Amino acid sequence: MLERHAEQVAALLNERNHLTVKYTAEKVRDEAEAYLLEIDNDVVVGCVEVRYVQWYQWEIRHLSVRSSHEGKGLGKRLIQQAEERALGGGARIVQCTIRVGNIASEESFRRSGYREACCFFNARSGGYIAVWQKVLVHRS
Repeated sequence: MLERHAEQVAALLNERNHLTVKYTAEKVRDEAEAYLLEIDNDVVVGCVEVRYVQWYQWEIRHLSVRSSHEGKGLGKRLIQQAEERALGGGARIVQCTIRVGNIASEESFRRSGYREACCFFNARSGGYIAVWQKVLVHRS
């Protein structure tokens, strides 16, 4: 990942998410293999982090799209790409956490087939977080 793209990813993640720990370009660059990017004219307009959790489970983290590119299907494409990576890594399910009340994210994941599995209070942020999951590989 190019340094300027790592800087843009960190800025986008920090701008578009209510994070308790801010991202840095160094952190993004050090974990570059976990990110999927959408770049337009050398500007990162969307990104998502996708990570292995355990043999059957992967996690999608911090799906972020620049406000100038919302409503164009970019979030949906990034979710699909993240699911493809997870499937390629052997995932049976994929999950994400969404701040309760983040209607845009809740709707994006709901339209992509995710269901809210549980909800908990995050003392660090002072708000509720919902865990959303999608089964990628069903029983035969």
